[in-house]
Amino acid sequence: MMSENSTLQRVALPLLAIVIIFIGSISAGAAYLFVLLLSPFLIDPKRIQGNSSALFYSLVICSSLIFCFHNAFYTSFSLYFVEIIKIFALLLFSLIFSKLTAEQIRVVYQLILYFIFFNILSFNYDVEGRLSGFFIHANHLAYFTTFSLLLAFSMFNSYKLVFSLMLLLLTVILTKSSGGIIMSSIIVFVSFIYKYKVSLALIIKLFIMSLVVIFLSIYSGVYEILLYKIGGVDFVSVFDKANSHSFGSDGSLVWRFTYGIAILNDFNFQSFITKLFGEGLGTMTYGNYAYSFMLKDPHNDYIRLIVERGYLGAISVAIIFAYSFRKLNNKFLIYTALALPMASGNVIVSFPSMALFILIVIFYEKNSFNYSCKK
Repeated sequence: MMSENSTLQRVALPLLAIVIIFIGSISAGAAYLFVLLLSPFLIDPKRIQGNSSALFYSLVICSSLIFCFHNAFYTSFSLYFVEIIKIFALLLFSLIFSKLTAEQIRVVYQLILYFIFFNILSFNYDVEGRLSGFFIHANHLAYFTTFSLLLAFSMFNSYKLVFSLMLLLLTVILTKSSGGIIMSSIIVFVSFIYKYKVSLALIIKLFIMSLVVIFLSIYSGVYEILLYKIGGVDFVSVFDKANSHSFGSDGSLVWRFTYGIAILNDFNFQSFITKLFGEGLGTMTYGNYAYSFMLKDPHNDYIRLIVERGYLGAISVAIIFAYSFRKLNNKFLIYTALALPMASGNVIVSFPSMALFILIVIFYEKNSFNYSCKK
């Protein structure tokens, strides 16, 4: 009976983590609310010490209170309050799951792999033929899967690593997310360098992996899409279109450049105070866009941070990020895993991706990024 209870305790928290991530893939708002409701029963305030992600979100809340409060007078206090609550919920999530041991996070990761596999089995594709699974958008699934790649190298060796990489890369390819494919390829390359010494065997492994990815990309049609997107970039026309707010339909890469430049142009025409402190939290989210020409979010988290928080607020978040994770031995991987997807997606507003990012940080803290701990 005691062994059954201990097994239940060992599995209960990992199961709760994957349930929250699943809820967040369907509805971010429901996941935030669920975390807030759970926190009085599971939270341990003492765990903020030595918890890098909890420190990060605590300092981001402080930054938001200092740099973004005055804009609430010009936008909406309710919108400002909601954004602060979201950050607070992520802080609570990091405190709740800091109780997880490294072994329990292994269990969470195995459940995540099953969850990603079931996303493939759902056969839920959007009108463009992109796999979205249980997620509200294919890009969200792509970046969640990209984060998952980071843990594969810490969890597995040999055939388990190969199978997990194949599953994760296949999922990213099925989403047809050009940003996700590029970022996941970079993360795999950097992780290989971290995990193995540079040798002939490593070069062969990377070559074989590259061949597999290229084959899958060609077979799925992603290769042609990438060539079209990259080959269609004309920077002269991009700036002209941005200035005239004529975004056209020349592919998502051209659209992202044009749309992002247009948003920054409008922001830089604002008052000096606005440029320092931003348009206000939430002004880059659907239904609350700061500029009349906007029909979609910026698809770039750096632009989101600058416009919502201003240059001072965005710089403060960057400093907080570097300071919070400075003690991690693998901080370069952490910076890479988050900084790259932010350039082409909405990672910081995707609850599942941020929840997984927190779990990755907790795992690295428990293991001190020692690859010899893998199974």
